[in-house]
Amino acid sequence: MQYGMRLGLTGGIASGKSLVSGMLKNLGAEIIDVDMMARELVVPGSPALEEIEREFGACMILPDGTLDRRRLGDLVFTDPGALARLNAIMFPRMFDEVASRLNVFRLNQPCDDRRAPAPMASQPPPGAGRDDEVLASGVVVVDAAILYEAGMDALVDRVIVVWADEETRIKRLMDRNGFSRSDAAARVAAQIPLIEKVRRADFVIDNSGSAANTERQVRRLWMELVGRPGAQA
Repeated sequence: MQYGMRLGLTGGIASGKSLVSGMLKNLGAEIIDVDMMARELVVPGSPALEEIEREFGACMILPDGTLDRRRLGDLVFTDPGALARLNAIMFPRMFDEVASRLNVFRLNQPCDDRRAPAPMASQPPPGAGRDDEVLASGVVVVDAAILYEAGMDALVDRVIVVWADEETRIKRLMDRNGFSRSDAAARVAAQIPLIEKVRRADFVIDNSGSAANTERQVRRLWMELVGRPGAQA
């Protein structure tokens, strides 16, 4: 395996992308969490948050200066025009930040791929059970719900899509977030159809069933890509 393999991980809302991301992390992958990155880009005083306030109004800012995510979400998931305006603000910033982080991993890889790769810079959480060999897997995963929408698939070597049928995803959103059925369905409909992402993917993980079944698929894929088992989850 070439050190520095860059994988994109995406799916539809409530398809189970975060579950698969956690499994890949336990196997030794380094994760770039684009959802978390987006939160970091809109902290109080940031250019992105200031632009959101100019575009959508001060009503989107909470008294403590943070973004009112629920209010903004209620708007953009029911108004395609508003969603497009928000994406125009966020996508270029997110793309550039992902490219920058991937470049750090590329620069940190060994000059000669025949040498044993050095461990990744970041340290695993206590008790994660990831030894130096696992950390040296050389796999970086861009975990992004909007991987295709923001053009981030151009930054990675292969793309993994996590699949679950629409009815399962709607029920998960209702149970997990307390959404009404219409609100859950609107959020599912606001994204690129999941079947379209599946058509464009290099690999598909079916998360319609149990977590154990999903994990078996993830481990098989890991063996195919990396050529050795990872740490036990």
